Amino acid sequence: MNADTFKSYFDMMVTQRDWSWSIVALAYLFVSLYFRFRILCGIRTLVKEVKNRDWYRDARRQYFKHSAAGWVLFFVPVVIVSLLWHKGHLSPVTPQDAVLLLVGILFYFLSLILHLYAFSSAALSTLKQHINKDRF
Repeated sequence: MNADTFKSYFDMMVTQRDWSWSIVALAYLFVSLYFRFRILCGIRTLVKEVKNRDWYRDARRQYFKHSAAGWVLFFVPVVIVSLLWHKGHLSPVTPQDAVLLLVGILFYFLSLILHLYAFSSAALSTLKQHINKDRF
């Protein structure tokens, strides 16, 4: 694929915003899920190293219970980016657009913090539960 083909696709996306917002939203999802994976993979690897697989399953179950707020905040920037893209011209960024972009960035980082909190609290509560069960 040469530069002219890429430029023609990009020009088509910029001019035909009725359908191209979905490509922008998918790009956000792929990039942000990649960063989320890179941040959480270290914790997940440490939890998987526990010899007892029941502990990992219990921690994962606890994580799914506590991670709903993080997932909601993760998808808010998708909506914001899609609305801004579908709106039209991006060249003069209005103060309202800048505020929306900052809110989207803030929600993304807040979702990462909530996911880290949910995963670490799930791992710690599962560890505490199994240690107390083994002790008695």
